[in-house]
Amino acid sequence: MEGNDGAVVRVSFSLDGQRIVSAHEKTIKIWNREGILQKSLPVAGSIRSVNFSPDGSIIASFDNGEAIRLWNHDGKNIRFSTPIQNESNVWDVSFSRDGQMIASVNSVIQGRTTTKIWDRSGHLLNAFEGHTDTPYSVAFSPDSQLLASAGNDKTVIIWHLSLDELLIRGCNQVHDYLSTHTNKEQYSSLCQE
Repeated sequence: MEGNDGAVVRVSFSLDGQRIVSAHEKTIKIWNREGILQKSLPVAGSIRSVNFSPDGSIIASFDNGEAIRLWNHDGKNIRFSTPIQNESNVWDVSFSRDGQMIASVNSVIQGRTTTKIWDRSGHLLNAFEGHTDTPYSVAFSPDSQLLASAGNDKTVIIWHLSLDELLIRGCNQVHDYLSTHTNKEQYSSLCQE
C-alpha cells in the first residue's frame, strides 16, 4: 500500500475483510482491501494500537497523547463520555465480540500494571493486576467470558469475566467487611457461603 509516511506500527482488518486500518506516527489510515487509501485521520500523539470493532463500524485507537479514542467508519472522532485518566502507557486495545466492551493493557505506572475493561461510553467496568512487567497485548475470547493478556514478564494471563466469577471475586474481597458490618443483611444474599 502506498502513501505511508514513516513507520507503520499496527495494522488490522475489519472482520468482513473489506477494510484495513493502519497506525502511523501521528495518523490513522483507512484502506480498502485493494490497498487504496480511503481516509487519513490526524491525531495528536503517536499511535500505539488500532483495531476495528467486530461489526466494523468503530475503530479504537490509543495514542501516547494519553487517549483511547473511538472513530466511526467515516473518520469522525467519537469521544468517551468520561475522560480516561492515567492511561499514558497503554499498549493495546481490543473489542469484545459484541463490540460493547473494550479492553486495554497498561505498562508499569508507579509499580503497577493493569488490564482494564471499559464500556463504549468510557466507564471503567473492571481492572485486573497481575503482570509483573509491561503487558503488550490483550484479546477477548469469542464468547467474551475470558480475556487474555500477554507481556514482557513472559506470561499470558487468562482473566475470567463471567458474572459468577466476578461475583465470587467481589465477595471474597468484601468478606471481612460483611462478617463485621452491622447492616450486612442487605448484602448477605449476594455473598452466601
